Amino acid sequence: MKARREPTQVSVMTRVMIIVARDRPELYEYFSQAFAGIDVVEVIMDRRLPADPQTPPRRTADPPGRRWQPDIYDELMLQGFVIKRLE
Repeated sequence: MKARREPTQVSVMTRVMIIVARDRPELYEYFSQAFAGIDVVEVIMDRRLPADPQTPPRRTADPPGRRWQPDIYDELMLQGFVIKRLE
């Protein structure tokens, strides 16, 4: 008869970033309060667009290693926020 092995549990702390659309400050406040004190969750306001829609966005170089997925913009505009797992 084979000895029964206990399943191995692996504890991996996945970090999460919640990106909130600039025009949804109430969502930013909600998520900030809801996840306050949880180190693995970071809530940020979308910084890609200027606060004033009449101001053209400044073109700056992204820091090395920074990745942005184009489909996030559509999701951000529809929902007002995007939740991404950081690896």
